Amino acid sequence: MHESDSITRIKGVGEKRAELYRSIGIETVGDMLRYFPRDYTDYSLPVPMNELQPEDTAVFAGTVIKKLRP
Repeated sequence: MHESDSITRIKGVGEKRAELYRSIGIETVGDMLRYFPRDYTDYSLPVPMNELQPEDTAVFAGTVIKKLRP
């Protein structure tokens, strides 16, 4: 595979998915390798639930101790 190859050469990228990639300017394997998102959310550090604010986006860890039937 070469950088100039179409992204459809990548396993799992068919025409439908390729159209989505093309809409953000990715047409070749090289484009994919050099694509960096404008922004991202870091979910790697858990936050205690009591520290979350309504407007926060966060990840937290927990344990399900009981399941209630509907």
